[in-house]
Amino acid sequence: MANYTCLLLDVDNTLLDFNAAERAAVGITLEHYGMPNGPEALETYHQINRQLWDSLAKGGCSAGTNTNKPRCHIVAAGLN
Repeated sequence: MANYTCLLLDVDNTLLDFNAAERAAVGITLEHYGMPNGPEALETYHQINRQLWDSLAKGGCSAGTNTNKPRCHIVAAGLN
């Protein structure tokens, strides 16, 4: 029998409700910074988040890119 040193699980809505956790985290963050919170704000976050992931996939940004514009500031600009 093989000895395993690592066990990987896909927890994106398999074991945990990632969508509920994301809604809660975004809402708490927006409220903390006094920003609008609700379905429209979450949709804006999703649109911007998708653009950032697409840019990363195309090599348009990396871990060191946009260090002066954290994601929450990019989202804030989209909400204002």
